[in-house]
Amino acid sequence: MNIRIAATDDEIAACFPVMQALRPHLDSGLQRRDAHRFYAREGMAASGYHFAVKLPTC
Repeated sequence: MNIRIAATDDEIAACFPVMQALRPHLDSGLQRRDAHRFYAREGMAASGYHFAVKLPTC
């Protein structure tokens, strides 16, 4: 596999099918309701929750 930076408009356009297949996503804090409304207006769908736990420090 040869991974490199797309240098032309055609090379960038060729990346779109891969990007769509990967379905880029973002995480947003639950408190950011205005941002969530914006994302929904832009066509993004809330697809789940992201859970995290803080690990003890050594």
